[in-house]
Amino acid sequence: MTQLICRVRRTVLAVLLAVVAVLGTGTAAWAHASLVTSTPGNGDVLATAPTSVRIEFSESVSLSAGYLRVLDAAGERVDTGNVSVDGSAVQVSLPSALGDGGYVATYRVLSDDSHPVAGAISFAVGNATPPQIDSNGTRLDGAGDDPVIGVLYPLVRWIGYSGLALLAGAVLLALLDPAMRAVARLRRWAWIGFDGALGATVLGGLLQGPYAAGRGVGSVLDPTLMSATLETEVGRMSAVRLVLLGVLGVLLWEWYDADRDRRPVAWAAAGTVVATAATYAASGHAVSDGLPWLAVLGGTVHLSAAAAWIGGLAVLLLAVLGAAGLSANEQRAVALRFSPVAAALVSVIVVTGVAEAWVRVGSWGALFGTAYGRLLVAKTTLLAVALGAAVLTRRLLRSRSSPLPDDDARQALSRLRRPLVAEAVAGLAAIAVAAVLVATPPARDTYAVARDAQISFDNGYVAQASLDPARKGPNTLHLYVFDRSNALADLDAVTVTVQNAAAQIGPLDVTARNVGTGHFIASGVELPASGGWTVSVTFTEAGFGVVSAEGSIDVG
Repeated sequence: MTQLICRVRRTVLAVLLAVVAVLGTGTAAWAHASLVTSTPGNGDVLATAPTSVRIEFSESVSLSAGYLRVLDAAGERVDTGNVSVDGSAVQVSLPSALGDGGYVATYRVLSDDSHPVAGAISFAVGNATPPQIDSNGTRLDGAGDDPVIGVLYPLVRWIGYSGLALLAGAVLLALLDPAMRAVARLRRWAWIGFDGALGATVLGGLLQGPYAAGRGVGSVLDPTLMSATLETEVGRMSAVRLVLLGVLGVLLWEWYDADRDRRPVAWAAAGTVVATAATYAASGHAVSDGLPWLAVLGGTVHLSAAAAWIGGLAVLLLAVLGAAGLSANEQRAVALRFSPVAAALVSVIVVTGVAEAWVRVGSWGALFGTAYGRLLVAKTTLLAVALGAAVLTRRLLRSRSSPLPDDDARQALSRLRRPLVAEAVAGLAAIAVAAVLVATPPARDTYAVARDAQISFDNGYVAQASLDPARKGPNTLHLYVFDRSNALADLDAVTVTVQNAAAQIGPLDVTARNVGTGHFIASGVELPASGGWTVSVTFTEAGFGVVSAEGSIDVG
């Protein structure tokens, strides 16, 4: 039996190291706020200098350790430094003496779930040309320019989740069998979980500032960044988590060291574990969902159930099986008590996980066409493997639930080795995927399938209208106009309207700016309803006159 436990421990340790490697080579965390529109628009050429630059996003943002700056062609700042935030919009003032030339407005803000969003727009004043930039929309930056932050940030999150799981598992097993609280090995793993959760909370709070500001690991102790972190939801929830962990430490000390089992203290410890899980749910994607209070509640239940299941399994393997002073039958009895509870916890995980997936994925295409969707598929697959192993474990336990002779009991425990290890490995890997998943933008915010419409005009011209992402809310309309020879037409301007006749919306005027020969872009086209939208295009051809035609695009 001792050899079995050693093999289990080596296997679990190998999985932990593999998880660290996966997190270390994983992609950086992304946000899901996106640029909707800007004033001036990207690529605009203005006759007179603007008095300010305003950037609007798809959700509320904050500056915290971020910025909005306007630079001239030489890279020198020309804004006044007077930056204001109004919900989903950020604005910086410009001096009245701004001269002709090209300018770039760069920004870095925090979305509702405290992940950074960075990007740039360009414009020109007078006869100048707007500077070229990498994109005409939001560039999602993840963990900034420092690769060390890119490794540490998800790694610390995983340590925090793992610590919470060990705490939840130790509390659960001691509640199922009060005698377990006297097992030295269980106490040791409970305090390891406590130290992991506490250390990850402190280190995570210190890393949040450099992560948000795009700075290196050397700035973790910068007082300005630490102060800015406390103004974010992540910072506030980290502070609450520290208080809850302090309370939990006192409760565990009192419960484990008391001469008799004190159930009120035990249940208070369990409640504090759930409250600690809520601080994670309240600082992630849930705060940006349509009903944040419901999403936070669902996330808390999901995380609490997952922590209790995986943590209970880990503590069972690491602390109970093979524990000195416990007979083989006593160890089997603990496993038998844990098995039905684990089945109930898995049911809760499945139900809440499906609900979260429905909200944050929304379509089959998004499930397999986005990073979030693919991670969710991976997590679901791992949980399915763990569930299959749990079913096998439960069958082996229930086949002979009554006490057995010592030799038979030891053999029965030995047969549980493979399914228990498989369940533990799959569960630990699922935690690793979850640590990356919470920092990846939801599929519904990144999945975009542009839809096109061909528009034919009486003069023989043809236009292609492309709407991206062709769904309710803000969209970008690209319009390409071709002449009779199938070359891009040399037009100065076009007039565009959109209309949804079934919903009795419109016609709505759309400002399409000329960004090149025959190419026009309209950013921030707000479509308030799904269904069929009619795109009408009008322009004037020299020697022919005014022509107008329309096409239809389905909006999801």
